[in-house]
This record gives sequence, structure tokens and C-alpha cells, in this order.
Amino acid sequence: MFKEFNDNPDFFLDDIITELEEHHEMFRNTVNDIEKTLSDEDFEKTQSLLSRYMNNLLDHIAVENDELFSMAE
Repeated sequence: MFKEFNDNPDFFLDDIITELEEHHEMFRNTVNDIEKTLSDEDFEKTQSLLSRYMNNLLDHIAVENDELFSMAE
């Protein structure tokens, strides 16, 4: 999706798109960390990572909904 925004000359959203792409990378890394802590049976760390993931995801969705998608409309 971000490629289409980047390729469209009507959008000047470099900062938002860069931020969202960085979030996606962070989410992938966090999921990998969660899988590792689960396999290590470190449930306290898993819970901490899941809580952080949820908070970050909610913030990310808000940026998409409130900024990116409203601009796209």
C-alpha cells in the first residue's frame, strides 16, 4: 500500500509513510521476540512484549485512520 502512496505525486506524506513502515518493521521484530519468549517459557517477558505490542499497534492504527486514510480520501 505504501508504494502506491509514495508513487503518487499528489501525496507529500514522506514522514508519515516512513513512520508507518518503521512501525511495521518494529511489529515484525516484536512478534519474533514474542515467539522466542514463548518458546523459552518466559511468560512474564511475553506478557510485557504483548502489552507493548498492543499499545504500539493501537497508536499505529490511530495514525493510519486519523492521518493517512483521511488524506487518501
